[in-house]
Amino acid sequence: HVAGGGHAPAFPKPSSKFTSACSPGGLPPDGHVRPFARWPSPTTVAERERDLRMNIPALESQLHDLQERYAYLERLVEELNGVVASQGKLLDRVLSELRAMAERAQPQGGAQEPPPHY
Repeated sequence: HVAGGGHAPAFPKPSSKFTSACSPGGLPPDGHVRPFARWPSPTTVAERERDLRMNIPALESQLHDLQERYAYLERLVEELNGVVASQGKLLDRVLSELRAMAERAQPQGGAQEPPPHY
């Protein structure tokens, strides 16, 4: 029975593969199958709330550490972005010089005669 005079809802009886784990008849003494083996007691809930309150300083410390790491990584990303931008400019300058050297190395004018040793 439940508070208020009602009855606990009946859950379907388990299949045969689950019956051996309960009692010799396969069901708890009142004949109902419950979805959980153990419901948390009020003391368990109170203990959990107490544990959470006690962990607040630890959680604040973890949050502070995460904020420091985030700030460090944010600065690192900005610094690396600057490095990538400067390397991009350097690469553009090197490619420009390489093209200029390639143009100077190409023969100017028409077909030239091969050197005499060919």
